[in-house]
Amino acid sequence: MRSKMVSNPGKPAAVLKIEGGSNDGQTIALGREMTSIGRAAGNDIVVDDSNVSRRHAGIRRDEMGYWIGDLGSRNGTWVNGTSLDDEPQRLRHTDRIQVGGTDGEVAWVFTESRATMGMPALGSTAQPNGESAP
Repeated sequence: MRSKMVSNPGKPAAVLKIEGGSNDGQTIALGREMTSIGRAAGNDIVVDDSNVSRRHAGIRRDEMGYWIGDLGSRNGTWVNGTSLDDEPQRLRHTDRIQVGGTDGEVAWVFTESRATMGMPALGSTAQPNGESAP
């Protein structure tokens, strides 16, 4: 399975790290509000695999974090080995994503920045209530 990535403008708050396949070790920035995944050329992440639907899944960013949803694909979307139901699932740091019958050959590992994980950046003086220390 090969993935073609479309670059996203701006600094991403999260990335997908590819595990396996010809792009092993590369990262995909999640800098857009919605990142589409599928076999068709118009997707943000194009997956060259006949088991992946043309519009397979989407990763949506909102104020609560990142969410992945299956878009009615034929062979499903999996997070940490569990098939997604009809409801989108909130992605957590180091979640492992697979799409369409990849049999574990290729996966993406979701990696959040410290900001999206709700933690202050290193060296920050932010307090738990959001105020700055004197």
